[in-house]
Amino acid sequence: GGTLRHVFLGGEPINAALLHGVLGGMALQVHNTYGPTEASDVVAYYSWNPAEALDSLPIGRPVANVRLYVLDGAGRLAPAGVAGEICVGGIGVGRGYLGRPEQTAERFGSDPYAPA
Repeated sequence: GGTLRHVFLGGEPINAALLHGVLGGMALQVHNTYGPTEASDVVAYYSWNPAEALDSLPIGRPVANVRLYVLDGAGRLAPAGVAGEICVGGIGVGRGYLGRPEQTAERFGSDPYAPA
C-alpha cells in the first residue's frame, strides 16, 4: 500500500461524489480549506472522512484567530441557513490593495462584529 494518508483541497466547491470516484476507495482523510484573496492564507478548514455522506464539502469552521460571518445585502448577520456573503475578520486579513484605493474601500472595511 501507499503512504498517502491526507489530501488537502481548496478553492471551488468540492463535489463529494466526484471526489469518491477520484479516491477510488482509498482510506484517506480529506481536508477542505478556504481562503479568499483578501486574506493571506486559509481562513476556514473542514476535515472530511469519505465515509461521511455529503453532496459537497463545506468550507468548515474558522481557523484560530479568524472570525467568519455570513452577511446579508445590508451588512447584517444572516440567520443560520440563509445565503449571504462570507466576510472575514481577524488576523490574516489584508489591509487593502496596493495602489488601488477604490477597490480597497469597496472590499475592506472595519469589522463591526469584532470583540471589544
